[in-house]
Amino acid sequence: MIECWIAQHNDMQALLGFARAFHAKSPFKDYPFSPSGSKQCFEQIMLDPNAVIFMHEHGCIGATISNYPFCEMRFAKELFWFSENHGAVLLKAYHHWAKEKGAQIDLMTSIESPESRTKLLHRALRRKGYAVIEYTHMRVL
Repeated sequence: MIECWIAQHNDMQALLGFARAFHAKSPFKDYPFSPSGSKQCFEQIMLDPNAVIFMHEHGCIGATISNYPFCEMRFAKELFWFSENHGAVLLKAYHHWAKEKGAQIDLMTSIESPESRTKLLHRALRRKGYAVIEYTHMRVL
């Protein structure tokens, strides 16, 4: 069984490697990758008691917990998820953490790019009980 853990500062080089790989497959790949911006993002997540990064040797997932503004509900929100293999291990750790933090709803997103395996991901998420509730659209300004 593959082991995953909560990322710490000594994991930063591996996290930056995952971020670079994720960025290279994203719709934003034409913009320069920012190691310093990525590091700052990871450090902020590590300091936030309502956020987490789980990782293993093949990838990472970052998430946050928030209160929904219009009713008494807490929700978990995946911020990024990149894994070449064993992504379900990261997802399981994230779900366990979210439930422990009192989340009742989990929100996940996916990027669309020519190299993505988005259709496979959507099928896998449906099998785990996810339903599409909104789409995110982007326009370059």
